[in-house]
Amino acid sequence: MKALAEGSCVVKVLAVAADPGTVRLLSVRTYFTHPGPFSLGSRGIGRVAAVGSDAARLRPGHLAMLESFLRARDDPTVKALWATFDGAIKESHRPMHDN
Repeated sequence: MKALAEGSCVVKVLAVAADPGTVRLLSVRTYFTHPGPFSLGSRGIGRVAAVGSDAARLRPGHLAMLESFLRARDDPTVKALWATFDGAIKESHRPMHDN
């Protein structure tokens, strides 16, 4: 695995709280695509596989809780909502790693 950027970690998902609404949404045709890989649900449990060089406490092998609302460790004003859908316009269909 290549070195991770500071502030990053990779988590192998072990279990998710699957939302029945998401399963239904994936079964109908919409303008949204569903870039993968992704896990159904908005919360989960996983095992840390790798961490960035600046990790303070998180280490490979630790269990981690995953949630869809992210908060920056070093700046409490930075917040993001992790989403599994792109937008309805063509420009939003680029893979997440290209954004």
